[in-house]
Amino acid sequence: MQTAVVVEIDSVAEVAAPQVQALLESCDLGMQGQARCVLGPGAPGSRGAAHATVVWYESENPLASVEVRLRGKNGEKRKARELAFSQGDPPVERWRATGFAIAIVVGDIIAEEDQTSPPAVPASSAPRETASPASERTGPWWLDGRFSMARGIEGAPAALGGELGASRRLDARWLLSTAVGFSAQQNNHIDVLRPSACFGVGFLAPQLWNHLAFSLRVQPRIEYIDATGEDASGAAGHAGRWAFGFGQALDAAWMASDAFGVVGGVELRELTGPTAVEEHGLEVALVPAIDFAVQLGVQYAIP
Repeated sequence: MQTAVVVEIDSVAEVAAPQVQALLESCDLGMQGQARCVLGPGAPGSRGAAHATVVWYESENPLASVEVRLRGKNGEKRKARELAFSQGDPPVERWRATGFAIAIVVGDIIAEEDQTSPPAVPASSAPRETASPASERTGPWWLDGRFSMARGIEGAPAALGGELGASRRLDARWLLSTAVGFSAQQNNHIDVLRPSACFGVGFLAPQLWNHLAFSLRVQPRIEYIDATGEDASGAAGHAGRWAFGFGQALDAAWMASDAFGVVGGVELRELTGPTAVEEHGLEVALVPAIDFAVQLGVQYAIP
């Protein structure tokens, strides 16, 4: 049994004492005597304790992010939970609900270790959980590796390739994202290679089901369209050009754990204009200005 739950609060110096006291009291109540909730690193009894970190996001819809770390028989366990509040909720009640949330998460981890039920919390005092798309991720950064299939050249088999991306959550709803990609496509005797890069912003939608998160990204992109081919006589030719445009992507991620998940999405890409591939002055392939891609891969959330 843990002797203490050590609570660390982001920017604790700016928090009023009654609010902190309300959090600790509700945490103690939720633990039902199994542990004592204390404030800050190095507090009495913190050795071997659970450590809870609370971060507040003050915006139009205030959000509290709670992460609990506890070292048990099978190593360190981590669990995260996010709570959404309205502007009309009194500050002290927000902090009291957050204290109950800490107790619930600690109880969940203890239950996994000891195969016992987590501490009960009065239904009238239980915090309201947000439908946050990042509630199962342990940190603000995550990486994607995806297989991609796009339409590409008109009348040709689909362009196949891949993409590596990185995203960072700015707050409860907004993120920054960047990616590099590559695709290859053949059309008769023409080979087209398209390395690309993009950087932009995204919006995290409310969660609809447990572990399933949706996001929308808008990203300026740059591509290099490289075409190589041979004519009927066997003579080879090569040409390339840079192309600029935008991409809009809708992603869905299902997190199997706090760190790993499966991600898929669709993306609409618009370039500034089409690219014609010509042979002896005759057009033999056309890369359209508007393209559509389907992606599937894996996601890793960095703790």
